[in-house]
Amino acid sequence: MKFKTLPLLLLLLTAPAWADCDLRVSRVSDGDTFHARTYTVISAYVAFPEDSGFRLYNVRAPERKEADYAKAKADLESLIGAKFVGVKIPQKQIRDRWGRFIVDVYLCDGTHVNQVMRDKGWTDKGK
Repeated sequence: MKFKTLPLLLLLLTAPAWADCDLRVSRVSDGDTFHARTYTVISAYVAFPEDSGFRLYNVRAPERKEADYAKAKADLESLIGAKFVGVKIPQKQIRDRWGRFIVDVYLCDGTHVNQVMRDKGWTDKGK
């Protein structure tokens, strides 16, 4: 059975993001991208693929080989590395051109990870 992204969008736009911390971060790629595994079906109708890529909405961190790449990646790893998180899709564009889900990320205590990263200065390429 294939899952459609429209029901996923509707579900994630209406549910509190931190209500279900059902994604476990498997790796952090850089300061605005991570991969996570889902261990539960998000609803009876939709679920993320088992190992999905996610990009933090409205966060811009340096890419590999750019200055401050390691610092941005370490900042994100310290927040979400190997933890369970909840996500919410904040806009109509569900995926970027590389197929990653564009999301707001929340820790299980309600901390908005995107805002923490923006507060650390990761709002455009480089710091």
